[in-house]
Amino acid sequence: MPVGVDLPRVLTGWGPRKAAAKGAALCRTPPPTFAPVSAKTTARNRAPTAPRPRPDHAPNHAPTEAPLSDCGAPKECPDNVVGSVKGPWAYVGELVELHKVTDPVERRSTWRQSMATLGRFGAEDGPSPLEALNPDALARGVQAALAAGLVDDLDWLAAPAAGVALYALAAALPVGTEQRELGRRVVSRLHGGNAETFVAMATRMALSGGKGLGSAAVRARVGLVSDLPLAAGVRDGALALGLASGRELAREWLGAPSTGSLHSRRFAARLIERAAREVSRRALSGEDHALRVFRSDAVKEAWKRLIEDRESLVWRHIATARGLLAPFMPELEEAVTTGLRPERGATDWRRAATSAGAMIAVRPEQALRLLKQLVQGPRPRARSGDRRHDLVGPRARRGGRAGSDERGAVARGSPRARRGRREPRGAAGRARGLRQPGARADARGR
Repeated sequence: MPVGVDLPRVLTGWGPRKAAAKGAALCRTPPPTFAPVSAKTTARNRAPTAPRPRPDHAPNHAPTEAPLSDCGAPKECPDNVVGSVKGPWAYVGELVELHKVTDPVERRSTWRQSMATLGRFGAEDGPSPLEALNPDALARGVQAALAAGLVDDLDWLAAPAAGVALYALAAALPVGTEQRELGRRVVSRLHGGNAETFVAMATRMALSGGKGLGSAAVRARVGLVSDLPLAAGVRDGALALGLASGRELAREWLGAPSTGSLHSRRFAARLIERAAREVSRRALSGEDHALRVFRSDAVKEAWKRLIEDRESLVWRHIATARGLLAPFMPELEEAVTTGLRPERGATDWRRAATSAGAMIAVRPEQALRLLKQLVQGPRPRARSGDRRHDLVGPRARRGGRAGSDERGAVARGSPRARRGRREPRGAAGRARGLRQPGARADARGR
């Protein structure tokens, strides 16, 4: 007996063939029994056994065994219970046979299994599982579900999953009464559902081409969702990524708003930031194929316009997105490193510092290295005509009360501080001046 082999497990047949024995038990086939063998028995005093017969097509060095199912049960077993279990997508195909089911209980069970399976098809990128079915046969099954009242009985399913399942079913139907009935219910759930339901359905719509997302009400809800804090727990990153993935959707949701008003530019910048966070999360888990979205022409044009925007409400979102994607895209990492050089202007330095701060969420060591170089290195070049930073002496850089006084003196000499001390003008200013002590006498002397 080789070293490390468990003798009782080998004798009972539950060693490496445990899965096969378990499958045999499920098929009501008892496991093979062995006669007790003494521990002193060796290979020399055992009776020689004849070799097992091999088929003609099998090679001499490959042992042949009975074919097993996925869980280890023999396939030739006549009562193979395990082999008859359906896969998760097999219930979707039963929708085409729903009108042939006469038992109401069985029809309801089949409908619920199919809708629960379609509800799982949320933020997954890829074709719908209903595309391989016959649309006319699927319409007959949906007509039977509408007649039995099963379409309106979806309270047992979570609201996001129910909305996604209804949209996937309506998108696979041909033009007709059934599609209109399901479409009306999809629109009602899209506009009346909560944030999670709306995000799940809008994500599926964006990945399917964006049909139904062009109304003003949907745009308003997308803007509200993108403005929610991260603590709300709404997965809007997949929605933003879906809107940026398509060429036409990227031009409609990112390209056109990037040239509009401040509100539109900020909205487009927030969408890019949320999409970058979703892509960085996937890249950390090994799915780096989504990075190609930020290399498309539509996204790159909007990116360039928004990061050069003069408003900090706009460019800070793009700078944050650049910091989240820099560890996975060398060109963005080089842009952050170049922007932190002292010879660059304050405009590039602010954006690069924001990107370095956002990089902490993805690559903490690399971000801390850049921030240490930023703090310990020389200051960036000041703007032309503004030499107030050169007036601050060593005491101001060291801090303390003396440094605060010196910094305050410099700040009071700035144009912004002088604008704050303008003399009052007009009737209101003269009225405020008359309330001061001695102002009345001066006014009479004039």
